[in-house]
Amino acid sequence: MFYINEQNQSLEDSEAGEHAPLMVFDCRSYEPIDFGFGGYWKAEAESRTKFDDIDLSSGEEFTEYDEKGECPVMISNFRASFSVTK
Repeated sequence: MFYINEQNQSLEDSEAGEHAPLMVFDCRSYEPIDFGFGGYWKAEAESRTKFDDIDLSSGEEFTEYDEKGECPVMISNFRASFSVTK
């Protein structure tokens, strides 16, 4: 079982190298070691513009322009790491 974190990461956090938690897993009796970004993802910009069918499986960044928000949108440098929370 996992839960999606709906916390947005600001440009300032991103530039400071801060990680943005994406998911929380309920891992009873096992420890995950890797995560694949395969499949299609959805994202929503601060302006509420929705981006569907984002393919991150190749490891390449996602770049688009948000017409409503009048700004570029990017998902880059994504990687998986796991830490224990209680």
